[in-house]
Amino acid sequence: MPWSIPSTRWRSPLRWLWTVIGSLAVLGAAGLSGSAWLLLALPLVWAIFLLAPPIGVFRHDEAPPARTGLTVELTPVDDAVFGSQGYWIVLVNGSDHEAGGFALRLLVPRALAPRNHPVKPLGRLNVGELGQQWFIESVEGATALTFRSSAWPDAAPTFPAHSRIELAELRLPAGRQVSSRLSYQISGGTAATVLGELELPE
Repeated sequence: MPWSIPSTRWRSPLRWLWTVIGSLAVLGAAGLSGSAWLLLALPLVWAIFLLAPPIGVFRHDEAPPARTGLTVELTPVDDAVFGSQGYWIVLVNGSDHEAGGFALRLLVPRALAPRNHPVKPLGRLNVGELGQQWFIESVEGATALTFRSSAWPDAAPTFPAHSRIELAELRLPAGRQVSSRLSYQISGGTAATVLGELELPE
């Protein structure tokens, strides 16, 4: 109904914070001035902060940002380094909104990228730099490759809607005898949280 009040207004933590602050201000003014009639303003304060339309500091509490559905794909690299198998880590934004401020974490099992092997799992970088946007860490049974899209010294770039971007090269030792899946996670920023798996292309 056009005159109905969305429940997001009276359930907003920001609105309740302002309501408490406003109520304390009215109580303080009534106590200091000795004017008990000021307490009649309390319902007005509650109405203003809990039921006011989404303007000013409340302009965003009824319009959550659009979440983009990002996924990751692996495509073979044609010019892989000798002794390795290369795959492009492709970020796919299939939504109608651009994405930004998110983190991507790819777990490469030790069976595919043994520790201390000459071939390291993170190869060429098309987007970002190692130590700034890309990070490598060892976790139990795997190597984690992390890409943080918000970790730019200046304004972080956004990833356009309906785009496919080759972020970096995943390098694995050539002649692997195991078939395995890689797990990945995307979260933060305008991206919807995603937990997925990738199967290495033949």
